[in-house]
Amino acid sequence: MKLMTGALIPKIDDYAHSVLNISKKSLVLKSAEAVFSAVSEALSPESLAVILAGKGNNGADGYALSTLFVGVCRVKVVDVFGMGQRSEEGKYYLGRAKELGVDIIPLDDSAYEEIERADILIEAIVGTGVTGSLGEPLLGIAAAIEKSRAKLKVAIDLPIGVNPDTGAAVSCAPHFDKTVALSFVKPGVLSYPGREYAGEIVYSDLALPKEKILSVFETKYTYTDEEFATEALPKRGKNTNKGSYGRLAILSGSEKYGGAPRLTLEAALRGGVGYVEFVGEEGQNKEMLRSFPEAIYKVRPAFDKLSKTDIEEIIAATEACGAIVIGPGCGMSEGLVNLLGGFLAIEGATLVIDADGINALSELIERRNFSLGAAKRRIILTPHPGEFSRLTGAPVSEIQGNRLELSVRFAKENSVVLLLKGAGSIITDGDAVYINGTGSAALAKAGSGDALAGLVGAFVALGSFEDDAVATALAAYIHGAAGDTLEEELSSYGVTPSDLPKEMARQIRRIERIQ
Repeated sequence: MKLMTGALIPKIDDYAHSVLNISKKSLVLKSAEAVFSAVSEALSPESLAVILAGKGNNGADGYALSTLFVGVCRVKVVDVFGMGQRSEEGKYYLGRAKELGVDIIPLDDSAYEEIERADILIEAIVGTGVTGSLGEPLLGIAAAIEKSRAKLKVAIDLPIGVNPDTGAAVSCAPHFDKTVALSFVKPGVLSYPGREYAGEIVYSDLALPKEKILSVFETKYTYTDEEFATEALPKRGKNTNKGSYGRLAILSGSEKYGGAPRLTLEAALRGGVGYVEFVGEEGQNKEMLRSFPEAIYKVRPAFDKLSKTDIEEIIAATEACGAIVIGPGCGMSEGLVNLLGGFLAIEGATLVIDADGINALSELIERRNFSLGAAKRRIILTPHPGEFSRLTGAPVSEIQGNRLELSVRFAKENSVVLLLKGAGSIITDGDAVYINGTGSAALAKAGSGDALAGLVGAFVALGSFEDDAVATALAAYIHGAAGDTLEEELSSYGVTPSDLPKEMARQIRRIERIQ
């Protein structure tokens, strides 16, 4: 699903009106109907619905909504700014509300009492209009919404206090049970922390011709849903062979971490790549061979014992590969730092750097003043917030408070593809941005990321995706979907990372069937 920034929505409204001949008045009514549908199950004749209405388009939606509540439940509208409505369609629905006897009250002490005792509380104040800190009266209203005992709190289009484009939220932002996203969903509604304040997201396209609009208004934001997955997954031809599907090398595992390479290797093998080469210690290779005879095994010394000659031989042994996964379960050592530095210094396959590979990269940057922009290869980084903190120097709290903006900036400045893991994982090459629509707490276990790294490596090695960012975004989607499906069967407590590789293959099959 394509997403639109807040600044584009008014332009789309104008385009729909002036070019597509869709009246703004009808769009306001459709918006109101979408919100009414989202709250209708909670309504009864005794219910009190309180609508907080601003002076712009969002407020117009609120006044139109109030007319739909008449005869269904009790309804009051709080005129937040004491300015009524400034648009023609807003004035029309304000007039209709008055004609139908809707109780419209100013923002005073009695209004705050109504907010506190409302059964259904609907925020229709600013929509996508506030991107900075809140001043009065919005500051007081935000606190009142949070304090309200309403059984259902609903935001129209965007929760107050959440940035529409980045998902960053002011400290006083209130939490909602539902957000009804209109026309196009905004990135900030789907990206954490904004999504935490939005609650359940209900979407209405208002019957707009989306394809026509997307042909005029470009957007770099995509939500990875089933539609994205079916378009992104390359179809495999019948007249093909193992040589048609690329070659992947995996540098993973150590004496201390024996599980990570198993997860990475199995995920890669189930990701469709033609050849998978596992470069491991001799004893490790023998053990892996028992479970995975499909892989090709090459011997290396332990990472902490790598000599300069060893590093040169490993790099030469992986020259024919289209992608290399490095890092899962490797353990931190000077040898790993040197090996990664050797890969980055010469041209070759795309590097998928995960786990200890990211820690080694942080060492290269910090101690050896290495610049990612100087790398001779394409790079995909798959950090969790702690690893991203070590890469950037930013505190984890700052990263989690502004995941989208920091991810895009880092990827752009360093010419990498970044997959920032966590709820609503962000995948970006600094231009295109993907917000992952799958995954849950079922994946919050050590080892889940190792499986993801293997699938990313497999998809990149295939060489048949539109680009590395799309391949990485689809891998994240499938990985999350596997976790979601397993959670249905085993609970968020009971899913283990070992369950993931086979379920990821089932998810790929599910997508193939839809295509």
